[in-house]
Amino acid sequence: MGYDILRSVKINEKENSVKIETAANNFLPHNFETYEIQAKNFDDKMIYLMEKLLDMQFHFEERLTENTAPLSWAIESVKRYYKENNIDHYEDRFNQSDEERKKLYIEDYTKIFKPTLQYFIRTLKGEGIIDTNAYIFKEKINENIDEEEDER
Repeated sequence: MGYDILRSVKINEKENSVKIETAANNFLPHNFETYEIQAKNFDDKMIYLMEKLLDMQFHFEERLTENTAPLSWAIESVKRYYKENNIDHYEDRFNQSDEERKKLYIEDYTKIFKPTLQYFIRTLKGEGIIDTNAYIFKEKINENIDEEEDER
């Protein structure tokens, strides 16, 4: 089954804009195109993006960039929350009505995804980690999470 490779995401909350650069994985050579996510408001656009990443309809390009690394970690934080709370993403989300499923995604976005994304963009970009190397960014985050778990 096909999915879209996500190369770039440009988020501009002030302009209510979320643009993604994607290509279908099953066509070679990959022809990346830029699209703007259409929704009523900024949060709905971000919820759509989060949902597509969780549902594996979008996969990050192999090399993370400064604008995909924070998204990658925000998605990993949601997945970690599911694991820690014994939530089966597919069972608990797809066996719901569309309305109930939307409520659950809004809750996940509000409680986990949005604050995590904002934290990593604000804090780590300020430290220059994202700008210099997305892989260092991900390794530093993994180290911080492991240290927090050791303290528990």
